[in-house]
Amino acid sequence: MQSKTMTKTQNQRYHHHHPHRRKNKMRFTSFRWYFAICMLVVHMEIQMQFCTASFVPSLLKLISKSSSPVSTLRLFSSTQSNVDRGSLQEVERAIVRLGRSGKTDDALDLYRRSMRECRHDSAVPGRNKLKLMNLAIDACARARPTRLSTAFEIFFDEVNSGDDVEKRTTMLRPNVFTFGALMSACARARDAEKAIKLLDVMESKYGVKPNAVVFGAAISACERSYSNAMYSTSLELLERACSDPSVSLSPILFNTAMSACARAEKWELAVGLIRDMEMKYNIQPDEISYATVMAACERSNQWKMVLQYADICEQSFRLDGVALSSALHACQQLALADKAISYLERMKYLQKEDVDQRTTNGRKRSGARKPLRGPDEVAYFLTISACSRAGEWRKGLDVLEEMKATGLSRSVKAYSAAIGGCAEAGEWKVALRLLTEMSDQGVKPNVVTYSTAISACAKALSMSDDKEDPFRAAMILFKRMKQDTRTAPNIVSYNAAITACAEGLKIDQAFALFNELTQTKLEPTIVTYGGLMTACERVGDSEKAERLFSIMKENGIVANEIVYGAAISCCRKAEKADKCYSLLKEMLKLDLRPNVATFNTVIRALTNSNDLTKALRILKYMESRDETVSPNQRTYSMIISALALNNMPEEAETLISAMSSKGMNVEVELYTATVRAYETTHKPRLALNLMEKMRRNGYNFYDNPVLDRIFKALVNTLSSP
Repeated sequence: MQSKTMTKTQNQRYHHHHPHRRKNKMRFTSFRWYFAICMLVVHMEIQMQFCTASFVPSLLKLISKSSSPVSTLRLFSSTQSNVDRGSLQEVERAIVRLGRSGKTDDALDLYRRSMRECRHDSAVPGRNKLKLMNLAIDACARARPTRLSTAFEIFFDEVNSGDDVEKRTTMLRPNVFTFGALMSACARARDAEKAIKLLDVMESKYGVKPNAVVFGAAISACERSYSNAMYSTSLELLERACSDPSVSLSPILFNTAMSACARAEKWELAVGLIRDMEMKYNIQPDEISYATVMAACERSNQWKMVLQYADICEQSFRLDGVALSSALHACQQLALADKAISYLERMKYLQKEDVDQRTTNGRKRSGARKPLRGPDEVAYFLTISACSRAGEWRKGLDVLEEMKATGLSRSVKAYSAAIGGCAEAGEWKVALRLLTEMSDQGVKPNVVTYSTAISACAKALSMSDDKEDPFRAAMILFKRMKQDTRTAPNIVSYNAAITACAEGLKIDQAFALFNELTQTKLEPTIVTYGGLMTACERVGDSEKAERLFSIMKENGIVANEIVYGAAISCCRKAEKADKCYSLLKEMLKLDLRPNVATFNTVIRALTNSNDLTKALRILKYMESRDETVSPNQRTYSMIISALALNNMPEEAETLISAMSSKGMNVEVELYTATVRAYETTHKPRLALNLMEKMRRNGYNFYDNPVLDRIFKALVNTLSSP
């Protein structure tokens, strides 16, 4: 018969193939240990003469660090009348440790049993009982989620004892620490209403004057409130604290109020507070003050202000992780590549252990967010995006490579940002290489990635004579998107593909994509119509342009400046000057703002058709407007050349003088054309006067064979009888 006794090797094999049996054995062992301690405590209760008060603190410390404090509770109850100062201190420390480690139920259980024993011992001072209550309320405040109701139940149970005669004799008088813990619970529970009520009654009903900590927690409750409108209450509480001479003001109060302004996107108020700190209350802002006002400006898209306060902060402090993230976001929005890279380098310094980060001075809370230690994926994404927007796509790729070297996984957002830089530069081949690299790295492209890569192909088509390879690549990417439901094209993807068709001179495919997207129940945007109008403009198809206007009108879409600009250029290519002029008038009637290029396109169409009256009318309109549409050198050159060509030298010379008065460089060709017009219209004296102006302006017409010949002919004409 086989022996029932297993060898050591057999035992290991048995547990290897039956892991659940091994776990059960471990649980049984733990239970035996736990049971043994409980029996020890029971035995000590029976043999009280062997239980000394000096033994209680050491066992309390041992058990409170374990996963369950039941034995701690049993031991404390066993001491009963022998409660001394040392054991109370150990209980207090145990409640603190349990509360900060997230074991709220254990902390409250220990508190209740402790208070029950303390009530029966008249030797326990009231201040010790009060401290136990404060610690229990603090444990409720640190719980996740915050146990606000329990905190107030503890407070009212010990402070307002009601009809219970036994409790009434032992009721506690709360102190400022009690209200500080309650206010902290209100803040973490985002209950601004209870915080304000508590602040109102603590002095009037309980005779406790609020200090800076209580005011700060009350302001924090308003700041964390789900209603952004509470920022005004935060400012009122701050003003109340500042007007109380007994309150010791600190940057924390102002920082919390500024944070409330940041949440409500009231950056001007946050900026005003940081100024008042120093100018009005003589309080030096700290690094968190500057980081908070930077966050306020960031939320309100005041990107230049973000960087301005980053510079001010660095004059006295080192930017922490939060502030550096705000600065990087500002650099991304402002397309500041080099500045973003410099902030990324400064963020690497946070990896050092000795770098100070914003902390709560020991007030730990289970599950609290850890401070940023070095650049994370978001920091690298923002830096790459800043490089891409600045046109520094190569620097963006370098940052992407560095991200890989640091051990961080290169996210789809980081790749998409790098591909975006390629799109801006038209580097479609590099964009495709990055897509391939993503697949090799196990990073799946999303809709944004594909759409950006298609845009890179479209940009390349607009910059190159090669209209085949980039277009083919764009269509392959678009087809790949449609094959996967996770990357089904959205309206942005269709817009990118339509633009690729427009730049590839494929107008029929552009309109086919438009019909396709409407069938998929996607809603065309103004960008969609802009891409279609560009397709019409590139090939000069004015009929499709007019049809597109009809479609927009049917769908209730009002054309913007881009659509009108492309339509005007399309009509110019189709040699429809009157249509160009009427479209410009429509724009002005709709209060749209054509740019100088649009005005110049219409003027070019009119001068090509010799309609100089309308061209001069447009010039006069431009000269009467603000600087955004002031005629530029090209505007004057086109009209002067047309006037000279149509033998209108006096009008041409007037515009030459206007150009000179505005500091524009008058090309010698304009002088030559105008002098020729004077010669053709038999006005030699006026021609010589203009040539004299040329000489005074630094032109030597003797070096120009055409002008030299005209000059000699004019002199001969005037000298002949």
